[in-house]
Amino acid sequence: YDPVLAFEQTKSHADHYVGLLSGLLGHYDYEHGEPGMIMISYDTELFGHWWFEGVSFLKHLIRGIHQHPTLTTNTASVALKAQPPKQAIELPESTWGAGGHYHVWANDDVTWTWTYIHQAEAKLFELAGTLDVPNLSPDAATTLNVAARQLLLLEGSDWPFLMTTGQAHDYAIERFNEHKDNFWALTEMLDTNQFDMSQVHAIAEQDNCFDFVRNDWLTEWQRGRKQAIDQTEPFKHLRPIKIATNHTL
Repeated sequence: YDPVLAFEQTKSHADHYVGLLSGLLGHYDYEHGEPGMIMISYDTELFGHWWFEGVSFLKHLIRGIHQHPTLTTNTASVALKAQPPKQAIELPESTWGAGGHYHVWANDDVTWTWTYIHQAEAKLFELAGTLDVPNLSPDAATTLNVAARQLLLLEGSDWPFLMTTGQAHDYAIERFNEHKDNFWALTEMLDTNQFDMSQVHAIAEQDNCFDFVRNDWLTEWQRGRKQAIDQTEPFKHLRPIKIATNHTL
């Protein structure tokens, strides 16, 4: 493995990729008499994680598309408005896990985690129904917010994944139990109205992600006013096409 040569290869690989995209779209235009669209999706955490030079490849790919005379990049929402779909497909239920099913996250080695996850979810919903969320004291509001973040971390799919694959089995169990214990310590404070804010802030600082989580989401759920946005509304006129369900997408 030569990292210098590997990084140099990313430019030629990206150029080749751009050429493939151009060829595919040119052929589509020739066959159908209209411009085509290619959806390219990546599990971006793999760039740099499993493929060290992947970030460099992605950089050269985006630059190559930008410099190409006929190719452009766009967001999915803008592309759909520019080229509304004529058909819809029904995707089979599947996952990116081994075999395309749920074994990675639902097997004898990890089923115990789901019991704790569901108990924690039920507890948060219980608090949403019993607490006067809009009028909580500052300490209670902060504690509830940190508890909600700990629940999200507890629900992380990486923990059962790491347990099943054996890549970091003990670490995953340790992290799962840490978030579980943190969650219940925080909810106990809310139940008793006795807050150890040094502990609350320590947990918040250690796991400082999900800062977008807001307590008023629980208020909306509590009052029954939370409504899901119907993403399919613009496409309800489309004719569904069933595809084979024995293939993993």
